[in-house]
Amino acid sequence: MKTTNVLHLLLLIISTSLSLNAQTKHKADSLIVVLNEKESTLSKDSLAIYYNRIGYHLNSLESIPYLEKSIQLAEELEDYDQKSVAIENLSNIHRILGNNLRAIELLNEASQINIRLDNKYYECLNYAQLAGIYYTTYEYEEAIRYYKKAIRTFPENKKKLNYIFTINNTGECYRLLKQYDSAKVYLNRAITLNKATKSEVIDGFAYGNLGMVQFALGENDIAKTNLKKGVVKLKNNGDDLNAEIYNVELIKLDEIEHRTEGLETRYLTSYKVFKELQAKEQVKEISKELVRYYKNKGQYKDALFFEEEMILYKDSLINIESLRKLEDAKHQFDLDRVAFELELLKQKDALKSYVSICAAVIAMIFIALSVYLNYESKRRKKTNLLLQQQKDIIMEREEEKALLLKELNHRVKNNLQMISSLLNLQSNQLGDHPAVKAIDSGRFRVEAMSLIHQKLYQTDAHIDIDLKNYLEDLVLNLTFSFDASLQPQFEVDDIPLHIDKAIPLGLIVNELVTNAMKYAFEGIDNPQLIISVKKESELLIVKVMDNGIGLENSVSNGTSFGLHLVDSLVKQLNGTLSKDSSKGTIITLIISV
Repeated sequence: MKTTNVLHLLLLIISTSLSLNAQTKHKADSLIVVLNEKESTLSKDSLAIYYNRIGYHLNSLESIPYLEKSIQLAEELEDYDQKSVAIENLSNIHRILGNNLRAIELLNEASQINIRLDNKYYECLNYAQLAGIYYTTYEYEEAIRYYKKAIRTFPENKKKLNYIFTINNTGECYRLLKQYDSAKVYLNRAITLNKATKSEVIDGFAYGNLGMVQFALGENDIAKTNLKKGVVKLKNNGDDLNAEIYNVELIKLDEIEHRTEGLETRYLTSYKVFKELQAKEQVKEISKELVRYYKNKGQYKDALFFEEEMILYKDSLINIESLRKLEDAKHQFDLDRVAFELELLKQKDALKSYVSICAAVIAMIFIALSVYLNYESKRRKKTNLLLQQQKDIIMEREEEKALLLKELNHRVKNNLQMISSLLNLQSNQLGDHPAVKAIDSGRFRVEAMSLIHQKLYQTDAHIDIDLKNYLEDLVLNLTFSFDASLQPQFEVDDIPLHIDKAIPLGLIVNELVTNAMKYAFEGIDNPQLIISVKKESELLIVKVMDNGIGLENSVSNGTSFGLHLVDSLVKQLNGTLSKDSSKGTIITLIISV
């Protein structure tokens, strides 16, 4: 499990900016009002400053035209200090929108200006920003290159917190590359320099990372000391997430040294902390450690639970990454639209210029107009042709993305189907072995998830499921698997449901129907099973009803793994589950959609 101190700092900056978003938007609106009132009376240098401040405070896609104007005016005035600041702000906007390549180009341009101006401090900040972008894209060697350039460039009178953070982040990158000797040099240097500034945040990350490096090198005693320091200092500053990451390293260290007392409780406590913090990556990693731990102890039921947790959170992270890529594509489309609008603004400026010339030279107005219209016609045709080509490229890319997503779902379905087949073969080989029921239950769960991905690649909807069609196929497959004589009844509305909710809902219905098939109909002459799904306002009401013997009389007493899984999935959906056994069994699930 790895700590992400640079990402933590970036997230801290982003969260702070979000908390001030309303204030900065109000500030931008006020500046725009003043600009509209005084634009004709302001000088070019004042206009450049106004445009830059408006773009900075908007901090969104709307910033780009203002920052472009500020850069253009600064270029005309040869005010390169102003140009450097505006370029840096524009780079930050592109980074926020996910356009890292353009952000890198702009930061390189800003650093070149600061080199010419001999502005060392802003030059080193540009390098640190470039390193931060490469860090977030996992290009650690490039990140180290720019962090080192920043360290070399820092002026002596500015070597304070930013300087020490840069040294610490360099050590972090070396740790992630497993170049532990270099990592130790930079992290120890950060700790030494921080003795003057006494920043507990820097100490927390530096000691924590140094402890992880020493753990990897087998220096367990000093690693334990430094990890404990990192945990204490970060907790003192309210950073529970990274403090718990270092605490997990301490647990692993104790396990290696065979200090097993309370080990399981400590692992489970860390798991609970990450769940409460909604840290999906860390939940996946701690679940992986618990799977290993329980397998080593031979507690395979517990290992299976956390293996399912690990798979669940892994799938969730994959979906988040897919949505992030779709958002990046949307932002790129928006950037292209802004570029086109800027081009239209330039055309309008050119048109005003031509009209002024024509008004001044009345004798040549008809000739000038004729030449202009001919020129504009050709240029517009060329522009329209380019726009059509860009539109075709965008459409082609969208089709490729849709095809890739469809292929992804197809492959996931095939992999899950292969797992199901392997489980079925294992079940057949075991014969009457008690493990057969558990294997079959696992196979039904895998098939429930496989059916989701099958539905996705068979339709054009890549993240939404036709719930009615899915549940009918799921329940009928289970009926066939149990060779049941009953004919299920469905009262399901046509409801599209997002895959993040469809997968846990499908698993819940799978468990409830499987439980009914196994235990509900013993001694029942005319078994009936009804699946009902209704949408009321923003709520989805799911009912699984049977005329069986009821939960109190069932062989299953509600403590099976399947029902525990149902409870866990209901909590994941933030839903409620109720049971009524007065006449048969009615299980009602209510979730928000």
